[in-house]
Amino acid sequence: MATARFVIKKKYIKKNGCTPIYIQYIFKTDEKTLINTDYEILPEHWNPVTQSLRDKADNYYEKNYAIINAELFSLMNDFKNFLGSTINRQILPTIKFIKDHFEQFLIHKHQSSKAIPDKLISIYDHIDDYIQRKKNEVAKDTVKDYNSLKRHLKQYEKCKGQKMDFTSFDYNFYDEFVNFLYHETEKPNGEKGLLTNSVGKQIKNLKAFLRDRMRLGYCANIDLTTYKTMTEDVDRIYLSWTEISMIYHFDLNDNPELITTRDLLVLGCLLGLRFSDLSRISPEYIHNGYLRIRQKKVRKHVQIPIMNEVETVLKRYNWSAPKLPMYDFNKNLKILGEKVGFKSDFEMVHYKKGIAYVSKYKKFEIMSSHICRRSFCTNEYLDGTDIHLIMRISGHST
Repeated sequence: MATARFVIKKKYIKKNGCTPIYIQYIFKTDEKTLINTDYEILPEHWNPVTQSLRDKADNYYEKNYAIINAELFSLMNDFKNFLGSTINRQILPTIKFIKDHFEQFLIHKHQSSKAIPDKLISIYDHIDDYIQRKKNEVAKDTVKDYNSLKRHLKQYEKCKGQKMDFTSFDYNFYDEFVNFLYHETEKPNGEKGLLTNSVGKQIKNLKAFLRDRMRLGYCANIDLTTYKTMTEDVDRIYLSWTEISMIYHFDLNDNPELITTRDLLVLGCLLGLRFSDLSRISPEYIHNGYLRIRQKKVRKHVQIPIMNEVETVLKRYNWSAPKLPMYDFNKNLKILGEKVGFKSDFEMVHYKKGIAYVSKYKKFEIMSSHICRRSFCTNEYLDGTDIHLIMRISGHST
């Protein structure tokens, strides 16, 4: 059983005649360490039985001996609370862990923070509160990303056998969590491990969440300088004008359930909007042959000329976009791509912490909602459209 008490070293006397007071932490019989309290006293003023200064030290130091004793008692109480929280999180309080984390625990304790509402008990209560506050400011897909972060943290907590709280986010956590996301976390389809850009998105959202909690005073300041948001350039497919035309004219009489998917795909490829904006198209945004809409993610207004094919599709839905959830859209795109005949081979390279992973796919297997904007931008670029005009329509910053 780990124990702690105050001790001094009678044989270690400084030039001023004083010796430091330490917290002696004993993890095991043969594993112990000393933690300096930053208090120094004359050896004869120390009572080893009561682990406090004797009353003959009264008025000898800058502080009254009773005040020093009270501060020592408070420090020991902090240390025991730290040990208790460590054990509650099912973390083994080894010598190394104590040396790495106790000082940070004290820093957090002494930083001012406001009272936390009673409903915010666990880290997941805080994430739910964060989502509730953000849901009207961000796209639905961003809210889904926040919920994904919550799911990954719960999986990490279960895997490590450690209860998560705000003291969990130290410099060791980042490396462990990134490795977990790369290799161990389970996706909704049962596959394990995320790709680099998905890992980067989780870290980005985690940092945003923690900064929000710090700003509100719900937790002490956390050093996030080592929390790097990683990204990678990956080979992505697009649809040429010819392929878009093939889809537009493809006979779906035998598969009417794919008509909505086809129409939404054509609109996306010809308008260049994000799915969150594409799905919001309604008559109020149509003016004199142009689509004028404020992009939800970057909050910029765009004006896009309506091509004949776009007008034809929109008229089918009373000048609104076909209604289809993104999950169904992504699932149906692969079915539609296979039926149209997009079966050319593609080799994609992804990296996990510098290690290359090569995967082979048929083109239809990697079709998703991102193909819309990518096709629009690529085709316009190949046609010689000014890059800055493409960026203004697509909302890309680079």
